[in-house]
Amino acid sequence: MKMSEMDPASTNPTTRYPWQEELEQLRQEAKEIGHFRSELRYPNGKIPLSAALAYIEEHAARPEIMAALSNVGLREWMEDDDADLWGEFKTYLRLRQPTVPDRSPYIGSRIRALACGEYKSVSDPRLIEALLQEQEISDDRSPK
Repeated sequence: MKMSEMDPASTNPTTRYPWQEELEQLRQEAKEIGHFRSELRYPNGKIPLSAALAYIEEHAARPEIMAALSNVGLREWMEDDDADLWGEFKTYLRLRQPTVPDRSPYIGSRIRALACGEYKSVSDPRLIEALLQEQEISDDRSPK
């Protein structure tokens, strides 16, 4: 389903989502102070699983982003408008909370797979297992 089919307001190219307004504020703030926010550095240079799942949840909570990611399926090229929207959303998340390492290269494909139905939810055990296969993600769950 195309975004324009999902949300009648999206047929208007000037439609803005609340996070886009906040993105503009973050950009303006950075311009005024001359730099972006301080980076959050993860312990041992690894992204905690809880932070990875929270990042995925940020995407899953926004229907416009999930629609953009699922419009053509997992292995097809995204249309420019969809790719631009996702890129803008990732920029928003980076400016709101910059991290070292940056989460998006290690988690982006899992987010798209979730949007395309390869995982049932953010808590899908297969998604968690796939995330933990990444060297840059550490398991911060408490031992059972």
